[in-house]
Amino acid sequence: MDANKDLEYCALDVGDAFLEEMARKSGESPGEVVMVIRRPGDTVLLVTKEFYPAGVYRLPSGQMKEGERPEEALKREASEETGLQVRVRRHLGAIRCSLRSRHRSTDYLSHVMLTSETAGQPAPRDIEERITGFREVDPCALRDIAGQLKQLPEPWSDWGRFRALAHEFAYRILCARSSIQTDRPEESC
Repeated sequence: MDANKDLEYCALDVGDAFLEEMARKSGESPGEVVMVIRRPGDTVLLVTKEFYPAGVYRLPSGQMKEGERPEEALKREASEETGLQVRVRRHLGAIRCSLRSRHRSTDYLSHVMLTSETAGQPAPRDIEERITGFREVDPCALRDIAGQLKQLPEPWSDWGRFRALAHEFAYRILCARSSIQTDRPEESC
């Protein structure tokens, strides 16, 4: 990955509780992988978890382990969360987001990666993930998913705005690159 070309920076003002959670994750891991898993019929896979607000689906993601490359983390996380074996098609890029509250800030790195499945059916293997459902959408619907995530009420609003970033990023790369001549997210970055 060319760090200058494929790394997008953003800043997001969040509450203290969300910032503390993300600072803890940042201290435990070099970042996360966000999986844009292409399904047959050119749809992408979304997940929901038992504790999410009703009707909320998003791209699956997972924390990288120390010393693990994004491609390795993606294959491991895809297997754990979806039961699918995947092939990395393209590293779409990364988002380094500075999460800020009144008292401090922390950076968090998200690698957004496009894959195609090579085997399996969507079914979580790691019960601790608490995934309860899957949904497939056209890649260009990721913009609408981002909009839904950005509209979540408290206590989910910071989480939703943060998660929306990768959805907007993937949408721009996969669907709007020719019509949007910018590398900046529409409002969050």
